[in-house]
Amino acid sequence: MCLLIGSQIAHAQCTFNISTSGENSAFIQLLILAETDGTIIDIINGNNGTFTTASTGSYNVHALNYDPLDPPNPLPMIGDVITGVGSVSGCFNSNLVNDIKPLECLCGAEPVMASFNALPGYEVIYVLADATGLILSTNTTGTFVPTDGIDDNTFVHALHYEIANPPSPLPMVGGNVSDVGTTSTGCFNSEFTTNPLCIAFSPGGSIIPIEIVRVCDGNALFASLDGTTPINGTGLIFVWYLDGQVVGTTVGIPYFSPNMIGDTYTVSAVDGGNCTTYVGETPFIVTEIIDCKGCGN
Repeated sequence: MCLLIGSQIAHAQCTFNISTSGENSAFIQLLILAETDGTIIDIINGNNGTFTTASTGSYNVHALNYDPLDPPNPLPMIGDVITGVGSVSGCFNSNLVNDIKPLECLCGAEPVMASFNALPGYEVIYVLADATGLILSTNTTGTFVPTDGIDDNTFVHALHYEIANPPSPLPMVGGNVSDVGTTSTGCFNSEFTTNPLCIAFSPGGSIIPIEIVRVCDGNALFASLDGTTPINGTGLIFVWYLDGQVVGTTVGIPYFSPNMIGDTYTVSAVDGGNCTTYVGETPFIVTEIIDCKGCGN
């Protein structure tokens, strides 16, 4: 399991308290923190301990349980790749590489964007829940924002279920992840409740106001620092809202084309590298949807 503790110790870093259970007690246990590409960045001796991420981003924890009389060759080393552990010889758990605990270190206003590839005939429901399993929000996109209830002690579960044989009940806001399938089991992934994505927030960085401007006479809107030119979107994730609800997410692109009339369009953006948060404080009024061509962006 993965439990998150509230104290954060450095800018743009997150602290996770990790523990495992069910390992062979006669074997030696190691917990390994790795980048998503498998590069090992930290190792804990034992079945519990605290990892501090190098920066914001996505990470995986691997649990190595091995026979001390026949250790993996090579043993894990910081800087090596997880797939190389035991590639020569050794007696250890065969699921080391693929059985992971995913971690996500975020900045304060940064959205979570989970992804699970559905098999033919299956669908995916993403569930945001707190540490007790209480369901805070659900969707089919995998994108959650702070207004959905993301906090230091929240988790994203992915329910991958067969359309022709769904579990009952399906996830519902206010219910619990443990309720899914209690009336009718149906067919869904067994790790739905046991292996969610763990979320922690880095300490807050700078907060900079931005405003929304409309492109010439066109339909597109853009986020701006000076009220005239678009902000440099490199490295930024922009989340666009209408009446407080997410209506679009653009990665690296400060532009958005609204498709609904409304007077409370707002935008926020986060630089995940240094946790700078850009917040649109003044709602933008969209009085008409314009079909305009040749207006630049």
